[in-house]
Amino acid sequence: MIVVVSSLATLCGCKPTGTDQCADGVNTGSVDLVIPEAVTRLEPDGNWDADTLCVADGRVYFYAYIEDMPRSVIYVGDSVLLEAPTLGLFWSEDDSSHVKVSTVGRSVMVDFGDPASRTQLSLLSEHPAGYERYSRHQTGDLDGLVLYCHEVDYPGPTVEHRQEIARWLTRLMLACGGDEMQVAFGSNTTYARHNYGMPTAYKGQPGDSVALFDFLARDYFESVREDYGNNPEDYPAELYSNLSLRVAHSTPRFVTYQLYISDYYGGAHGIYSERLITYDPIHRQEVDWNYLFKPQACQEVMELVEEAAQRDEACVYWDVVIDGGVPVYDNRGNITDKRTLPSLGLDRRGVVFSFQPYEVACFAAGATHLTIPYSALMPYFTERGRALIGC
Repeated sequence: MIVVVSSLATLCGCKPTGTDQCADGVNTGSVDLVIPEAVTRLEPDGNWDADTLCVADGRVYFYAYIEDMPRSVIYVGDSVLLEAPTLGLFWSEDDSSHVKVSTVGRSVMVDFGDPASRTQLSLLSEHPAGYERYSRHQTGDLDGLVLYCHEVDYPGPTVEHRQEIARWLTRLMLACGGDEMQVAFGSNTTYARHNYGMPTAYKGQPGDSVALFDFLARDYFESVREDYGNNPEDYPAELYSNLSLRVAHSTPRFVTYQLYISDYYGGAHGIYSERLITYDPIHRQEVDWNYLFKPQACQEVMELVEEAAQRDEACVYWDVVIDGGVPVYDNRGNITDKRTLPSLGLDRRGVVFSFQPYEVACFAAGATHLTIPYSALMPYFTERGRALIGC
């Protein structure tokens, strides 16, 4: 299948700008980009969009994505170099072929003109062995385009603590988007949550990928009916919700997932959140601030996070301001005097602290992820945190 899209970027190697001019002011007009089958078969039913990323060494590199599905790729010719739910791109001011490419908590500066440098992209999409990805999407039987997407990495037979991780994943998926969750374990495992004022329940085994998808998709479509009814004229052009849980890092002591949630319910744009979330299957506990850090160390840790933001060129560009936590807003949009700490997850090199859109910068800046090496955080870990990390 060949897909042709209209792009406003040019093949001169400049940065995409969203206008008919490239970054250096050259008038380019619209260029038709042909998205190869190698990309479209990743999601044959998706509405792909694409733009030029850069031109280097006589080759054109492209970035393509599907807005209502968790799917972004970088490709050249008919070869996909990188695939991820979302990708952050930040161009060097000195050379448009040098692009900082990032996922949650990981980033590499790639010189697309250097074959050895391009291989660094693989560092952003490592997939730990033993996990099996279940990916599926479904359009609701509603008068309008209402789409639910879902991809989850389930632990396979070779993964330690497989059953406990599957139970936690089930709890996590049911909690996403729900106001309250009650869980009762027994011969008949029942997960119940109250969503949109209506009690719903999932009865089944933890980690049953098909049953979980069917339940969550049905729950989402019912919530749309609750909000919009059955009149097609009351619906926006399209509505969607997607959930992505990919394994980012796995050790015998813990597993870290990249959690991405995106929804569109009408308005100027959708909203999303992305972060790392770490689970300790031995103690059956998610790793949070209380688990990882001494109570008196929060201020010192946040100072390290603020210093990391001041060194990050993307944060500087977007004027990201981190001041002791995340502001909390009341129902009128006013900042209260309460401050919350950013979410965190454990990766290969250190702890990744995540701020969602609007928390510390504008929506266009996207989510902000800052990684602090384990070595810098050593004095602040609890005994349990040190044992978990193995230091």
